[in-house]
Amino acid sequence: KLTYNNADSLIYWWLDGYVDFTVDQKVHVKNEMQAFHQWHRKTQLPAFAEIAHSLQKISASDVTAAQLCTLADQIQERLLPTLSAHIEPQVLWLVTHLTPAQIKSIEEKYAKTNEKWLDDWQPKTKATLIKNTEKSILERTDSLYGSLDDAQRKWLRETIRTSPFDAKTAYAERLRRQQDLLGVLKDIQAKKLSSDAAKEPMRAVLQRSLVSPNPANKAYADKMREYNCDLYAKLHNKTNPEQRKHALSKLVDYERDFKILQATK
Repeated sequence: KLTYNNADSLIYWWLDGYVDFTVDQKVHVKNEMQAFHQWHRKTQLPAFAEIAHSLQKISASDVTAAQLCTLADQIQERLLPTLSAHIEPQVLWLVTHLTPAQIKSIEEKYAKTNEKWLDDWQPKTKATLIKNTEKSILERTDSLYGSLDDAQRKWLRETIRTSPFDAKTAYAERLRRQQDLLGVLKDIQAKKLSSDAAKEPMRAVLQRSLVSPNPANKAYADKMREYNCDLYAKLHNKTNPEQRKHALSKLVDYERDFKILQATK
């Protein structure tokens, strides 16, 4: 609740860390973020509550990897188009008001975040990578199921060892997306495109960020998606009754919280 109620400010500061807004932009973006936040609260949180409710129905039973992948697709198909359509005018305003210095600021921020990414996901040893991956997964699962026991953690570490994760391929796709967006932003700025003229290039870069135009990178992303669905399905199926009870309780709490947040002005 605390995070969501301050989401407009948190997202603003995150964006400002990349763009370094001018004084005039600060006012405009803050106002737009507040309006977007209220729209999201009133129109999108009911869908989040419904998703939390639907997950309660499957939390007590075993699941398959196909079920999880299908569920993830359904959630994305339900939420992303509406979100993208609503926020598009604000995004177009911003990208058509960026200066060369601000695009350079985004590029420099990318370089800093890439250093952190390489530290986490391309460490010197396989053991460090396994440790970092386990930590990332446990940050998700512990909040839902509670702490995993020793046998479950051992299974998780052994499963991570078989992961098809390839830092070189993942990093190459990360760089491709960044350079793709930077190239589009520079072109919009150089040509001084209007919001209408910038619409198609921005839609295209969004689509390329969701589905890589590089066949090898797309195939790798598909493989990782299947692996993750399989890992989380098997991990869920290894949970005990107490952990599933914990998950059900958390999902009930999420549904309740989404409804409370929706009603908050």
